[in-house]
Amino acid sequence: MRTTRHLLLCLLLPAVAAAAETAHDLLQQAERLRGRSSGYAEAIDLCKRALALPEITRDETLKACDIQYDIHARRRKRAEAIAAMEALQKALPDDDEADWTATSRILGQYWEWNKSDEGIACADGFLQRRPADKASCADAGLWKCRFLHRMQKYDEAVTAGETALALVPDDGKRMGDILWQMAESAWSANKLDQAETFVRHILEPKVFQQRNEWEQLNAQRRYGEVLDRLKRYDDACKHYLALEKTETKADVAQDWCLRAGRCLMAQQKYDDARKVIERVFTAHGSTINNWYSAQLTIASILQAQGKTLEALRATRIALDAAPNRSEITYRVRTIADYIRALDNNIGRANQFINYQRFGPAGEDGKPGTADDLTDPLPALGYPSYPERERAFDKVRKEAGDDDEASRLRAYTYIYTGKPKEALRHFLDMVGRVQSDRFKYVAPELIIVGVRAARGYAGDMQPFVDYVNYGPAGPDGRTGTADDLKDPFAPISK
Repeated sequence: MRTTRHLLLCLLLPAVAAAAETAHDLLQQAERLRGRSSGYAEAIDLCKRALALPEITRDETLKACDIQYDIHARRRKRAEAIAAMEALQKALPDDDEADWTATSRILGQYWEWNKSDEGIACADGFLQRRPADKASCADAGLWKCRFLHRMQKYDEAVTAGETALALVPDDGKRMGDILWQMAESAWSANKLDQAETFVRHILEPKVFQQRNEWEQLNAQRRYGEVLDRLKRYDDACKHYLALEKTETKADVAQDWCLRAGRCLMAQQKYDDARKVIERVFTAHGSTINNWYSAQLTIASILQAQGKTLEALRATRIALDAAPNRSEITYRVRTIADYIRALDNNIGRANQFINYQRFGPAGEDGKPGTADDLTDPLPALGYPSYPERERAFDKVRKEAGDDDEASRLRAYTYIYTGKPKEALRHFLDMVGRVQSDRFKYVAPELIIVGVRAARGYAGDMQPFVDYVNYGPAGPDGRTGTADDLKDPFAPISK
């Protein structure tokens, strides 16, 4: 009896095991393993076993190929990822949707792999296989356009884009994607009239409204840039000013002002250019994002007008606002050149440079010695900005009561030539800041606030130490030898 039962079990077990190995079960196991690198090989094997089963469904086929593709793509095994998608195409030869899913992924792999010829051949293959699927063919045409652009075959890229565009005349989203790539190819080929046409079509409501906010902004900028390169400065300026009127974000509105001002500058309409750029401060002063660029542009306009002293004064504001060592160096050199240009006094220009390096005590660091220096800048003054002053007075009142508000107030004083007032607000900013933001605002306090208030960049270490350790010094205990004096007190009064 036992022998008979044993034989029956032996005969039944293989059948039970075979019944348990369904595609569904195999793929469930593979799904659990795909998230762990240690399980990649087993997951792929399970997928292959599932694909070999004759009863596997369409959805299970898609999932098995997807898991394999995902694992290979994560490991950047591009040939294997492509092979997984080619297996999907072979398994479902009459499925349009599956074919495009596989093709789009293969195209993505060829793009990452920088294999443009293979990418173009893949796109052409799909176009020949599925001509009735116009939306997917348009997407394949866009990929072809991208690959041709990468190969610097710009005219062919535009032609491929035109073919793709004709397939989706009522699809604003796809039209926008294709037109943008066509515009980029025309731009790169320096066919600016062509680029202008393509970008203008992107700005049409049917297409423009299907773009996300970032894409819309890029299209608006690129249209102005094309007009600028075509030297159609009036048209570019009108474009930027129209955008400024409707813009609700201060930093973007500032950018439109800057671009419009530079178009006016290119036409040598210098006074008009300064008025437009000044709106960066007076009309859109709730953020400092473009203040530095605007100030430098104003200085450049004054220089172009031959107003050397005014250009120097405007650059002095930029020196106070300079955000890092390299910018400080550039501004110092520029001001030294202006000082020399005023009366060809090379000695005074060198005195200014040395003062910036060493401060009033000179190179030896000891006041009251023969190498003491005097800063020539105070005698040359700051610019007068009455409209800016009025606008900033309102900004200060409406700024709020946190560290960012203090930072904004500080810069309103920097950009009106009042660095000592600015320093007090930089100190208030640091006092209000919370947690990790300290490491960002503390350097700003020293590089901008202290440098501007003192008038030179040399010997910043006492300020760095005080910010790092406070009055107790490195040991953290008051009344010991390493206690620190407050270096801010003498310059913030």
